[in-house]
Amino acid sequence: MVRKPAGKSKKLLLKGEKSKILLVGGGKMGRALLAGWKREGISSKKVLVVEPLDLNRDIISKEGFSYSKTLPEIEKFNPDVIIFAVKPDQIAGVLPWYYERFEKALFISIAAGITIEFIKKHSGIYARVVRAMPNLAATIGQGVTVVAGDNVLEAEYGDFITKLFSSVGSCYWAIEQYMDAVTAVSGSGPAYFFYLAECLMEAAEAHNIPKELAKNLVLQTMKGSALMAYDPDRPVSILRQEVTSPGGTTEAALKVLNQDNRFKNLIKEAVKAAAERAEKLTK
Repeated sequence: MVRKPAGKSKKLLLKGEKSKILLVGGGKMGRALLAGWKREGISSKKVLVVEPLDLNRDIISKEGFSYSKTLPEIEKFNPDVIIFAVKPDQIAGVLPWYYERFEKALFISIAAGITIEFIKKHSGIYARVVRAMPNLAATIGQGVTVVAGDNVLEAEYGDFITKLFSSVGSCYWAIEQYMDAVTAVSGSGPAYFFYLAECLMEAAEAHNIPKELAKNLVLQTMKGSALMAYDPDRPVSILRQEVTSPGGTTEAALKVLNQDNRFKNLIKEAVKAAAERAEKLTK
């Protein structure tokens, strides 16, 4: 079940606006969130970033956000919300420290494959935890994020969390059991898209189309097709049929792709492999 956030009252929105956010990790995704919050007018005074790398800290500072250099500085900030934008293999090591000091804060993890149960195990069983999965397109404000958390947290923080992630694209709420599949579809999805583009470009060049022209043909075709796919009156299956004339060139190509359902089955196998890998990240 995918749903919109529950809370809609002015009181909840006001509480969210006053929340102080600690962002743990100022890498690519962390900086994407900062840029989105800046566009949405979220005050930089309400945000502190924990980032060990000087290069990332320089970028963060230029965007007008503060970063922490010392542990006392973090403790003095006393955040209401902590977003963990760290790699999956790093999160277990940092959770105990933050929970010990900020056990009342809401924890939001964007680490792939890391379950709410895992976070509570490595912090505290009473930790308030929300899990989110944004994708790479968040870095240009066109991402998609799926958020999972219990109904109580959704009611209390739903609007605020949705605002945080809508700043970098679309945001949806779902039950946690979907999250490994979400990671496999939209989290890893940009790589499938780029790989298809790469293959199409190579195929074009194999037919002696110049490299730059091949690139432009493929990317504009993908861009235009993606925009058409948003048409609510024409499902993608109908759009595909509209391009496929009986006995035509597209039909010839699709016959190759659809022989024994091999393309469809290959996509299903790829998503299954990614979902299974996401599930194993906490084991």
